[in-house]
Amino acid sequence: MKRNDEISESIILGLFISIPALCVLIFLLPTGIQESLKARTDTWNLVTFFMSTFVHANFNHLLGNLISFISFGVFIYMINRILNRRKRFLISLLLIIALLPFIYNISFALIANFIIKRSLVSCGLSTVVAGLVGLTVPSLCIFVR
Repeated sequence: MKRNDEISESIILGLFISIPALCVLIFLLPTGIQESLKARTDTWNLVTFFMSTFVHANFNHLLGNLISFISFGVFIYMINRILNRRKRFLISLLLIIALLPFIYNISFALIANFIIKRSLVSCGLSTVVAGLVGLTVPSLCIFVR
């Protein structure tokens, strides 16, 4: 295995460990702190637009998101590993984690404010999971080729 592949694998493994750990740590924080990290459509706050990804409404919400994140993530990673596309997977994973929460929460706020016309709250890792699900089709198509 090349040095770059080893580095990519280490970072990917680190993300698959640190993201669930961060979600659990935030879940264990006092409710007031958790509430302050949730994205609200009446307050345009880029910090909460990102941090709300790691906040969960209840234990079942947390558990479902973590199981989905790990299972889809590992499945898609294994496909990309077989294809020797670790670095591309890592870049995709980083983009999903870094950008999708902003894209989703800004879109959510626009819809809530201008179409639904009421304030809503958003939290959870579902947007990141959806990004991983979105990687399934291209990864499988490349794998089948």
